[in-house]
Amino acid sequence: AFSPSAPCFVHVATVATTPCIIPSSAPRSPSQSKHTCICIFAQQKQDTPEAKKSSPRTCVVERLDLGEQFNRWRLLQQLLEAEADAADVNEVLYRVMKSFLDIPRPRRIKDAKGFTRSNTSPLINGDKKKIIQSLLNFAAVDAEYENDSSIPLFADGTSCIAGSTSVLEAVEKLLPDPIEEEDAHKTCWDIVIEMYGRELVKSEEMERSEEWRARCAVARVLIHYDFLEAGIIEDGNAFSTAE
Repeated sequence: AFSPSAPCFVHVATVATTPCIIPSSAPRSPSQSKHTCICIFAQQKQDTPEAKKSSPRTCVVERLDLGEQFNRWRLLQQLLEAEADAADVNEVLYRVMKSFLDIPRPRRIKDAKGFTRSNTSPLINGDKKKIIQSLLNFAAVDAEYENDSSIPLFADGTSCIAGSTSVLEAVEKLLPDPIEEEDAHKTCWDIVIEMYGRELVKSEEMERSEEWRARCAVARVLIHYDFLEAGIIEDGNAFSTAE
C-alpha cells in the first residue's frame, strides 16, 4: 500500500556529462511539486523549435530519443501529469513487455568494472509470462491501431485516459507485490513521488480516479521493468557479458 511517510527516492540522471541531482529534501508546495523536476531538467537541456515540430509516427524510441535516460524520465513524468501522448505510452508499454519475453534477463551480470553482481531486473516466472503474453495478444487483435506494436490501454488521441478495464487489470498484475517484493514496491512509489510530488500523489491516491489509477499503474510497471534505468532492450547481445 502507498506510504506517504516513506522517504523520497533521490534520482540521479545524466544529461550529456553533467549529473543532474534531484534533491528530496527541498520543500515543495502542492502547486510547485508537479513541475519542479521539469524545471531542474530544463536547466540542462531545452527543446528546440525543430524538436517540437510534429514528426512522422515512426519508431517511438527514435522519435522521443528514449536511448537517453533524461527523455525516459520526462516521458514517465508527462504520463503521471496526463500530458504524454497516449499512443506513445501504449507503444512503449508494448515494447518493454515484449523485450522481457524475447530477451530473458540473466540472474547475474557484470558491472562496468567487471565485477559480477545480482541482476535486479524482475524475475519473469510462468504466471508473469502468461500475463505479459495476454497483453501482447490484446495488441495483436486490436483493430483500432495501424500496427500490432501497441498495447491498447489508453484511448488514442487522449492524454492517457484508460479505454480498457481488462487491459488495465492485466497491467496491474505485473506490479511488484507489496509483501513479497517490498523493496521493489517501495522503489516504484519513491520514484513516482519524486516525479510528481508527495502532496500531489497523496491527493491523487485519496481521490483514486480511474484516470490516475491507470497512469500510475503504467508508470510503476515501466519503472519496475527497467524502462527508466535501462530503456527498451531489444538487442540479444545486451547481456553478452553476463554470467
